[in-house]
Amino acid sequence: MKAKKLIVISNNNLGFGKSGGDTISINLIKYWQQYLEVSIMGSAEALDLFKRHQALTKEYFQIDNAFPLPKINTLRLFINQIRRFIIAKLFFFRHFQELKKFDYVYTVSDFYPDFIIGLLYKIFHPSTTWIAGYYLVAPYPWDKNSPYNVNHQTIRGWIYYLGQIPSLFLVKHFADYVFVTSDPDIKYFPKCPAFIIQGGVDQVTQPLNKKSRQYDAVYLGRFHSQKGVIELISIWRLVLKQLPQAKLIMIGNGELEEKVKQLIKKYKINKNIKLVGFKDGSEKTSIFQDSKIVVHPAIYDSGGMAAAEAMAWGLPGVSFDLLALKTYYPYGMVKSTPGDLQNFADNIIRLLTDQPHYQQISKEALKLIKDKWSWSYRFQKMQQSIFK
Repeated sequence: MKAKKLIVISNNNLGFGKSGGDTISINLIKYWQQYLEVSIMGSAEALDLFKRHQALTKEYFQIDNAFPLPKINTLRLFINQIRRFIIAKLFFFRHFQELKKFDYVYTVSDFYPDFIIGLLYKIFHPSTTWIAGYYLVAPYPWDKNSPYNVNHQTIRGWIYYLGQIPSLFLVKHFADYVFVTSDPDIKYFPKCPAFIIQGGVDQVTQPLNKKSRQYDAVYLGRFHSQKGVIELISIWRLVLKQLPQAKLIMIGNGELEEKVKQLIKKYKINKNIKLVGFKDGSEKTSIFQDSKIVVHPAIYDSGGMAAAEAMAWGLPGVSFDLLALKTYYPYGMVKSTPGDLQNFADNIIRLLTDQPHYQQISKEALKLIKDKWSWSYRFQKMQQSIFK
């Protein structure tokens, strides 16, 4: 039997590190190629990302050249969205006949440069199965706990929320399947089958001797309002009151990187917090091996798979008790009262000073990753649900 054809749309990517959605897409492409003929349509940055992670397929289409953004801000991101949205539409119609051959189309995000091509596919090729990635529903901008309000980005929060309303409506009524990252998000798609794909990890290892590790905690993720990186600096200052020599290493980059650097300098804690930028592969792994716990201080999230990569090395986690994380990390991660920085710091301190407690949470972390977070486990469920 001739293999079915699937095309992956990733046109919104701007080349800043590797997001959770990127990680999902990379692993989906590698998996799908075992069963389907997979092609990719995307920006230059997306194609480069897939190439670096050995996921670039034989057939691919470059929609747009790299679009340099020397400094990230709301206006530049908004302009880029409009520009690539228009380019994506024109590209689709220019290659209309060539693109008719695909049985499935997967759009990696709800951002319009990705989303619009999936919608056009469904309108002009109704027999094509559209799988829409919708990995984060925008927070209500009037919520005082919205990360955009907490970090004085109210206008951006409103733009994100209002801009998502049309795509949310259209995905509900046109997509054949929706990929979400946590159980609470299923309620947004009552008319469309929603598949939870939390991400995964490639391996589960045995933890090293905790005493041999250089860093007391590691953070992995984007430097973004939603991820709680600003709050993490305040949390670490509280940790230092009881553990003056404690060291935190932060892996990642993003728009709040300069702000984080300014706060570290302001509070004179350069010796206690190390920023290493974006890391991947063996560099990232070596940091996990040299760390004791992983911190996931997100204040708004649909889940977050970054912590799972560290937990696969036996690192206990600490997070706020967000709704999505109840299903993501039911155990193996100590939950803190949302917004309570002192409680978060106290949980870190206990893990670093209470050896039996540390060992218990470490075992839970390993069990969780082994039982629920392997990519093979995720893909088996998907194969049974979608590609029957």
